[in-house]
Amino acid sequence: MKIDTLFPTTVYRKDCPRLISESLKVTARRICLNEGDYEFQSKCISTVRTNSNILEHSDFFRVRKEITKSIQEYCEYLKLDISQKFRVRESWLNYYQPGMYQEGHIHHNSLISGVLYIIGSGTADFYVSSPFYNQQSILPKFKDKNHSFANHNYDTIDGRILLFLSSTQHATRPTDKEKISLSFNIDTL
Repeated sequence: MKIDTLFPTTVYRKDCPRLISESLKVTARRICLNEGDYEFQSKCISTVRTNSNILEHSDFFRVRKEITKSIQEYCEYLKLDISQKFRVRESWLNYYQPGMYQEGHIHHNSLISGVLYIIGSGTADFYVSSPFYNQQSILPKFKDKNHSFANHNYDTIDGRILLFLSSTQHATRPTDKEKISLSFNIDTL
């Protein structure tokens, strides 16, 4: 017998808590509150339209370096051609106060998307969705309670990096406390 698991969603997760300093938290909060706006349908404050080059900011130099390293590791795991030049096409901050969230969405015009939590909520309020969930007329019941056909949840903690293909639907649940994330899109030159 042979079983092929086709078309999975592969999410990269890496925890770098020492990457996040108190001064970085203060800088990110200041940028969000001074430059952010309510974007799209999302219920959070974002700099996606007002400042989409956050990783170019000098205070984010160490963050950019770690994200670049993580992207290389993710590409190697996926067996992507790393002889191509990858670049951060855009990067922005999202600021959540209690009750704020983002609806399910994908990122267009990029290959890889990611998020780094500068201030995490400490709860599983970020999730990726199965691309097949809305196409399945009868949902299966699994013996393993940790297995979900619909969503996979991730704790948002300070310094956690998550990378995924940009076509992966993802969202956040309403947060119970302040949360700041740095999101980014990667493409090739």
